[in-house]
Amino acid sequence: MKNQTTTIRKIVKQLNKGDVTDGGFWLPNIQRNFVWKEYQTERLFDSLMRDYPIGTLLVWKTKSNIKHRKFIDIYKNDTNFTAFYMPENNKCKLLVLDGQQRLQNKEEIRRNKGNKGTLPFFRSTHPFKTQISTNLITQIFNKIITSARG
Repeated sequence: MKNQTTTIRKIVKQLNKGDVTDGGFWLPNIQRNFVWKEYQTERLFDSLMRDYPIGTLLVWKTKSNIKHRKFIDIYKNDTNFTAFYMPENNKCKLLVLDGQQRLQNKEEIRRNKGNKGTLPFFRSTHPFKTQISTNLITQIFNKIITSARG
């Protein structure tokens, strides 16, 4: 077992990418649905903006024939996960065992290029919240994707 330190930016760039070193980050079939509540996403974003630690990821590097799926780019409560399954293969891959909720939020930001996404936090209808979250998402997108660091 090996501990590694890397940047959020590098991890997010390797989500759903089989053609990168170590085969990219994927979700094993055993992972549950996205379950975070709005306040949890807000806390994550607050920590990102303040450069606070956001916890560790538990990742299994394997070449085993394991059923796995992509991180979802457009999340909905009725999402059919079978549409995101990848063909089983013996290629190297990094399966996220702990950290899916945090990474799914970041993938949503990346895919929507700083615009509001589809996770519960992004669907808020309160006008004040909508304005604040749009500005916040743009800032977080810039921090994750265009940061000069890492």
